[in-house]
Amino acid sequence: MADDDKVAAGQGRRQLVLDSYGRPSKVPETGELEVDLALAHSVGGDRDAARTYVQQARRIISQVGSVRLRRRLERLVLPGDSRSA
Repeated sequence: MADDDKVAAGQGRRQLVLDSYGRPSKVPETGELEVDLALAHSVGGDRDAARTYVQQARRIISQVGSVRLRRRLERLVLPGDSRSA
C-alpha cells in the first residue's frame, strides 16, 4: 500500500467511526484511532499532525492503561526522527 493510501485509510477509518457513531463509545477505541492516525500521518510525512495524534493517544493510553496501545505508540517513528515517539 502506498504511503498516501495508508494516510487516507487511517483518516477514512476514523471518519467512518465518527460519522457512524458520533464519537467512539469507549475510550480504548478512541485511543486506537489516535494511534492509527499518528501512524498514518507519520507514514505520510506530516510530522506536526503525527505529533498531535501521539499526544492525544498518550493522554488516552494513560487513562486506560493499555499496554498494547502503549507498545504500538512506542514503536512509532516520527518523520525526521531516528527514535520512537
